[in-house]
Amino acid sequence: MNKNLLIKQNRQLFDKLHISELSNKRLKDEISSLKDIVSQLQAEIEQLKDAKFNDETITDTVAEMPIEAPEQTEPQTNEVVLSEDIEYGSKIIGEIVIEAALTSNKIKENNHPDLKELVNLILGKTEVSKGEILNIVSSEVSVSAKIQMIDDVKTQTFEYFKSILEQ
Repeated sequence: MNKNLLIKQNRQLFDKLHISELSNKRLKDEISSLKDIVSQLQAEIEQLKDAKFNDETITDTVAEMPIEAPEQTEPQTNEVVLSEDIEYGSKIIGEIVIEAALTSNKIKENNHPDLKELVNLILGKTEVSKGEILNIVSSEVSVSAKIQMIDDVKTQTFEYFKSILEQ
C-alpha cells in the first residue's frame, strides 16, 4: 500500500478510536449512576424486610412512599454525540478536504507541469492540518480557545493552498 494511504487510514482509525473512547466513558458514567440507584433501592428493600411491621403497616408505608419516575433518557441509538469542539473540528476538517480537492482540480485544469508534486504537497498539508486539529481537540484548553486555534489552522492551510495555486 501507499505510505500516504496508510497514514490516512491510521489517522481515520485513530479518530474513530477517540470517538469510541469518549462514548465508552459516557456509558461507564451512566452505568455507575445506575448502579448507585440500584444499591439505594436494595438498601431500602432491606430496611423494609428488617422492619417488623404487620401487613397493614407495610402496606401503608409503601403507599405513602413517593414514587419517583426514573429519568427519561433518549432511546439508545448507535449515534455518537460529539462535544462542541470535536463537532467544530470535524466541520473544519471537511472544509479543508473540500478546499484541497478544489485546489487540486484547479491545478489539473491548468495542466501544470509539476502536477504530481503540487497535488502531493496539497495532500500532505491536508493530512498535517487534520493532525493539528486532532491535537487541538485533544488538548486541555477551553472550547473557545480550541475554536480559535482550529480557525488559525484553517486560515494557514487555505493560504498554503492559495500559494500553491500561484506557483
